[in-house]
Amino acid sequence: RRPVLVWIHGGAFTGGSGSVPWYDGTNFCRNHDVVVVTINYRLGVLGFTHLDGVADGNAGLLDQIAALRWVASNIEAFGGDPENVTVFGESAGAMSVGALLATPTATGLFRRAILQSGAANHVRTEAFANRITDRVLAHLDVSRTDGSALREMPVTKLLEAQNAVGDDFSGGSLPFGPVIDGITLPQAPLEAIRAGSAAGVDVLIGVNAHEATLFNLFANEPPDKAKLVERASRALGDRAESLVDVYLANRTGISLQDVWVDLSSDLIFGAPARKLVRAQASTGGARVYDYIFRWETPAFGGRLRSCHALEIPFVFDNLGAAGVAQLTGHGEERQSIATAMHDAWAGFARSGDPGPDWPQWTDSNRATKVFNSAMTVEIDPRGAELDLW
Repeated sequence: RRPVLVWIHGGAFTGGSGSVPWYDGTNFCRNHDVVVVTINYRLGVLGFTHLDGVADGNAGLLDQIAALRWVASNIEAFGGDPENVTVFGESAGAMSVGALLATPTATGLFRRAILQSGAANHVRTEAFANRITDRVLAHLDVSRTDGSALREMPVTKLLEAQNAVGDDFSGGSLPFGPVIDGITLPQAPLEAIRAGSAAGVDVLIGVNAHEATLFNLFANEPPDKAKLVERASRALGDRAESLVDVYLANRTGISLQDVWVDLSSDLIFGAPARKLVRAQASTGGARVYDYIFRWETPAFGGRLRSCHALEIPFVFDNLGAAGVAQLTGHGEERQSIATAMHDAWAGFARSGDPGPDWPQWTDSNRATKVFNSAMTVEIDPRGAELDLW
């Protein structure tokens, strides 16, 4: 009866697959005697179109729950312990885990949760989901009342509509993803978690230090502060200028593009992670751990720094997998970081404890594990800025 790790892949809820070589769990099994399951779930317009009576806006999330139920019923035949399941994921996979922490039908299906670069904020309201649905239907030239036409639509046409919505979308959030429908997700996940929906579930969560460089690699530098404020206001409204002022005051001598990287990294990843850490820690009865992956890759002339998704091959100890060296380079120091993360994740899955040198996070100590060339623990790194959100 070995610990079980169930991986939910990322990909902005529109792409990805559990079969990506970076997610191969062989080294987890070999090194730590655990059972690893990687899953697939419906994506994009097929998984997250919200249309009452026709399409369930949480079909992709329900697929994940179905996979967890399968694990509960069958994993013992593979040597796994159905009472010691850890669900973990990255990016949209971590956002899915954040939603599962608040989903009543997922209660009891996992004992622990690991969220890498994603938290519990990225879900859609019904009003937002309906706006996306209207755009999909308009592209398909299908009315809301014609459910049969939507069901019979060739998948190629559905994907064309998905791509069209994605190409022209500028709403400040992901167009596809879980929706607060009052059924599968009765309320906003963060609110549910604060109210104890995930009571007793140990949580390990963290971010990479420069998440947004992956998305901004080829972006032109904003010409002035006004452009920064304009970008930030799409998500923050009239709070944008005061927050930009704080980030600028704390970063003298760096480019406005680098300031925007920090702002957008915190908007999408850092601030939501902090909110989830505080929400789960406030309920008591479960262990909470926080981390930052700060190692900077030399790839692309060092421009990516500690970018989004960089930590994945370190967690799986898959530095030799296809395509990894293109993102990480070939430096020898990589292995010590991979070993540390790999061991910590397996330890957490086994017992809820990632290691003796990683204190639990509380609102009084705010201890954060830092993964870099030297592994350290810092107290509330950049907490003053994160608390502003």
